[in-house]
Amino acid sequence: MVTSDDSQETYVFDTCSFVAVQDHKNRSKMWPKLFERIASGRLKTVGYVLAELADLQKRKIFRAATELKQLREMRDSLVVPDADIIREAGRIQHKYPRLAGMRARRNSADPWVVAAGKQQGWTVVTEEKPGGKKRKRKIPHVCTQEGIACIDFHAFLKQEGI
Repeated sequence: MVTSDDSQETYVFDTCSFVAVQDHKNRSKMWPKLFERIASGRLKTVGYVLAELADLQKRKIFRAATELKQLREMRDSLVVPDADIIREAGRIQHKYPRLAGMRARRNSADPWVVAAGKQQGWTVVTEEKPGGKKRKRKIPHVCTQEGIACIDFHAFLKQEGI
């Protein structure tokens, strides 16, 4: 597994996992821990996630305005450059077309998050659940098919000892 310092895991966060931070009962303690991991290169995401968070903020779903501002300020450390994963994102989107339907604006980051996990050997963090009729449209299903580690935010906290 590729990591930032060869001794600790690196994670790539989906939009819903950042929303989970905002909804956590100890969110004021969670954000600094996440910012530490971003600064150390162990927590990553894709540009589409920041765009989705901004959209969710406009719709008053993501209420962590100060934290979103800080995420944007940390963009160089946080966001995986598109050029590094573009081919893999295209392959994943082609193989799993329902992952981000052409009309499903809210899921546009999903193939990119999965591609970053696959390309870099990182663990994907998402709140999507693997079961149900629409499971083939979900990140956990695609991660399983592609051999990518995939956990939710609570498992991330546990793995990181937070």
